[in-house]
Amino acid sequence: MDYLTPVHAEILEVLNRSGVVIIVNNHSICKSKEYDGYTITSKDPINKSGETELVLCENVVKQNYSDWKGEMNRTLAHESVHVAQQCKRGDGYLSPLGFGKDIESEAFKIQDKPKEVLRILKKYCL
Repeated sequence: MDYLTPVHAEILEVLNRSGVVIIVNNHSICKSKEYDGYTITSKDPINKSGETELVLCENVVKQNYSDWKGEMNRTLAHESVHVAQQCKRGDGYLSPLGFGKDIESEAFKIQDKPKEVLRILKKYCL
């Protein structure tokens, strides 16, 4: 993923170190063409691996955004917030970290602050 900024590349490294499985395009979530990315927690009924999975639908993003590289960076940061939400809770489910009223608004609120995303990933997942 040579389009990642240095901070986003570090986010990816932290995800890998924390045991998150990164899947690019090769998932049924991407075939639906509804999502740019998706986090599948270890407790999600569609999860077959038992590991937290972060799915990036690069094929969908390339079709829908002229600045697809920027959107891939935002998508990685957004989904990484969900990973941090799961890490903090500790039981395979998601809870807000305190940046927003619910998990989705929180992820949208800080997705454009990759250094903050990196900080919370390190704090809760390593």
